[in-house]
Amino acid sequence: MDEPQPAIAAGGRSLGTRIARGAAWMVVLRSADRILGFVSMLVLARLLVPEDFGLVALGMAVVGSLSAFSEFGFDLALIQNQSAERKHYDTAWTLGLLRGVLIAGILLLAAEPAASAMGDARLAELIRVLALMPLLESFANIGVVEFRKQLVFSKEFLYRFSSRLGGVITTLCLAFLWRDYWALVVGQLTTGALRLILSYILQPYRPRPSFAAWRDIFNFSKWLFLNGIAQFATKRASTFVVGAFLAPTSVGLMALSDEIMGLVSQALIAPIKRTFFPGFAKLSHDLPAMRTLLIKAYALTALFALPLSVGIGVTAELFVPLVLGANWLDTIPVIEILVYSALAKSLHGPGRPLLMALNRPEIVTVLSVVNASILIPFLIAGTWSAGLIGTAWALVGSSIIMVVVQLYVLWRFLKITAVQLLKGVWRSLASCGLMALVVWFIKDAVVPPQHASLPEQLLNLAIAVAAGALTYGLGLLVLWALSRCPADSAEGAVLILLKNRLLRSHQPSRAKATNKGETEA
Repeated sequence: MDEPQPAIAAGGRSLGTRIARGAAWMVVLRSADRILGFVSMLVLARLLVPEDFGLVALGMAVVGSLSAFSEFGFDLALIQNQSAERKHYDTAWTLGLLRGVLIAGILLLAAEPAASAMGDARLAELIRVLALMPLLESFANIGVVEFRKQLVFSKEFLYRFSSRLGGVITTLCLAFLWRDYWALVVGQLTTGALRLILSYILQPYRPRPSFAAWRDIFNFSKWLFLNGIAQFATKRASTFVVGAFLAPTSVGLMALSDEIMGLVSQALIAPIKRTFFPGFAKLSHDLPAMRTLLIKAYALTALFALPLSVGIGVTAELFVPLVLGANWLDTIPVIEILVYSALAKSLHGPGRPLLMALNRPEIVTVLSVVNASILIPFLIAGTWSAGLIGTAWALVGSSIIMVVVQLYVLWRFLKITAVQLLKGVWRSLASCGLMALVVWFIKDAVVPPQHASLPEQLLNLAIAVAAGALTYGLGLLVLWALSRCPADSAEGAVLILLKNRLLRSHQPSRAKATNKGETEA
């Protein structure tokens, strides 16, 4: 196939409906991906020690730093450009390939100095092996960008989840055999190799070396270069700061806490953002429509992300001793604090995809730079003065400040106020508060984990999770009903999708029954 796949027909559905369906579908399927990762993390926590997680986290941070300093977001440039041609795809692939080769070469040269700077000789060999990761990524088929661009999320999920599954299986098998951090490293490389292979199996497009459209690509991507650096500083700053002030064990504790709270950002916010960006790009010349869609996007994000954030935080005291073990008890207070950061981040979600769709990557870059400028001093001061607890509160403080900053930017561009956004999320916030009260009451009533048997711990956690989920669901429905059941709300959209799904599931059976009757007649 010589050209990227053509646009997928809307099938008579509005763009908003297609995006909502895609967001809901991706949330469910990406949640499966995160559940898989969470289960593997629980097993690995029993097989490995915090120091193993910390060592790999430091190695990944070194690899990520070079990737960030060369990230131009070529795939986003193709999504934003609705009229992109073959030359754009080939140029993006060629530039990405050169980038991957360059990063791998620098990592090989920088392995020894990086290990010396961090005071652990084991990092040198680890970084050399991890240098294969950017190389594998750079050879992947650029044509897979079409999955997101044309809202074909079934293939997007298959592409990512299958490779993730293969990597997890490899990691778990090797962890049982080796019982050290190399299982994590080989698992990461397996995921990259499978993703490379699947990119050419699932997408018939075949890229060719070209620089024909480099000017068009860089006109959009130049701002994403700075944004990538700032985003990396935000994402990996805690690893570097904790590694500088504390031992690798503390790095591992922080990494696992981030992984647990990452269930919110990776399972919910990330897939929703992936669906809204191409949708916003198709509405880039209709600001009123974008304004309406953005408000719905915030409501939909809050509907799913807020209860998961709160649920993880209020049950940490119950699930950490049970599923992670005694080596990880120090993560409990960190997770309980990071809940507030996750709540704030859930309100960051749709704003940046909208700005990208408006072809304003410079604003996204400014937001990332501001975030990094606030976060890094907070982290240094917090970690130096209060250890991991200070690190966690630094993440919370910077996240809350960025909510305010992003609300101001949205008001400047689309005249959307905080009150308008609050109207879409207040029912989710109120229901989460009620859920937290119920779970706290249950925790006070049951036997503390340190004095409970294994069956009692399982029962206590099951009761807390079930009661919390039921409280949130019922509270949300009651408040929605008291609000006169607005059909244009996030709750209304989800209920309509569920209703349509149920109706479609019954249609084949009714059709079969009709055909059977006609045959008998």
